[in-house]
Amino acid sequence: MKTIQKHTVAARLAFGLFALAVLTLSASPAQSRPKISVDFPDSIGGLNNNGKGEIWPSTDGCGNAVPGVCRLDFSSADVSQEVALGFPIMIAPNPNPFTTVFVDKHGIVSFGGGINATPTATTFGDLQSQVAAPFISSFFSPALVPLDGTSPFVVNGEGGVVVQRGTADPLADVNAAPPYDATRATDAVGIIWFDATNNAETQLIIYRNGTGGDFDFRIRYGAADGDVYNNGSGLTGLAGISFGAGIDTKVMSSPPTLTPLNEVDDYFFNVRSGHLGTGAPIDTDGDGIADSVDNCRLVANSDQLDTDKDGFGDVCDNCPLVANHDQTDTNGNGIGDVCELPTVRRCYVDADNDIDLYDIFAILKATGKHVSATDPRDADGNLIVTFVDAATCAKKCTRRYCAVK
Repeated sequence: MKTIQKHTVAARLAFGLFALAVLTLSASPAQSRPKISVDFPDSIGGLNNNGKGEIWPSTDGCGNAVPGVCRLDFSSADVSQEVALGFPIMIAPNPNPFTTVFVDKHGIVSFGGGINATPTATTFGDLQSQVAAPFISSFFSPALVPLDGTSPFVVNGEGGVVVQRGTADPLADVNAAPPYDATRATDAVGIIWFDATNNAETQLIIYRNGTGGDFDFRIRYGAADGDVYNNGSGLTGLAGISFGAGIDTKVMSSPPTLTPLNEVDDYFFNVRSGHLGTGAPIDTDGDGIADSVDNCRLVANSDQLDTDKDGFGDVCDNCPLVANHDQTDTNGNGIGDVCELPTVRRCYVDADNDIDLYDIFAILKATGKHVSATDPRDADGNLIVTFVDAATCAKKCTRRYCAVK
């Protein structure tokens, strides 16, 4: 009994000495956003659902506007093929919305009328004079030879053209789980020109934006990561948009300056009230890095620093020093599971499931000692045992006055 009383007095003294010691730590976890990428198949075979934001259902006939995959057949005539969009789009000054597009085998999509023969244009101006209708020249090159589109996409070594209808997420999350965000999804039509002879692939996707005829579209170049067209060797072609005069025309690449067209760049455009927008890639955080390649879309980080190389910039990575591509955060505290510290029962030093005088004395005995992040003697988690830790634990005693058994 005397021993217990002696210990109780000591505990009260410890409590009185440190009762005023209060340490408050607060932290605001950084918001995490996945890296965004152009959402097209990685290969001509990946049509149904490539995991980057599209849902392209099973094969459907070319004449219908319902979701599906359509292979265009250019084997019998060198004319554009008309395909249904499945939604209306407006291009000024046309008073009526377009509900179909005309797809040419050499990389041109026109609106309101097709092309009956391969253009002979060598400049974008020539192309405008030879294609009367509004058009998008994704990559016009007579050298491209995707003559037939019947299964299995490559016929006589020449390639093919594929149209896809479904839904797509213009800001698909590559590294998130799952990557497809249905809340951002919209009706979409994707067109792929594939030339097996030149190993060339150009892709255009048109996204519905609302119900008033507004739309967005994106172009991607290359059959493989790192491909570049118009780089002085290999394929050369004309690229641009011609919806009308002034702002409604955008020349992307044309002699005398053939601008290189890169697989890694985001060629994103919008059309509002029938007029072509600036053509600038989406850059939500204004850091000069397009959303499609920005590793931190909502927080500016022009340096794109990614210490753990997991595709998430340090400023929005929930675990910047340990790679975690899925950014899983089970408890929602802003810290990724892979670098979440294990739960520590602070002050429960001797593992008897009580905080009593033995625990307090053990903490006092270790005062000044540097410890690990999981040491229960370190009540405030600052990696060093101090009198503050003893005072903190004294206030948490589970036995009256820190008495012992």
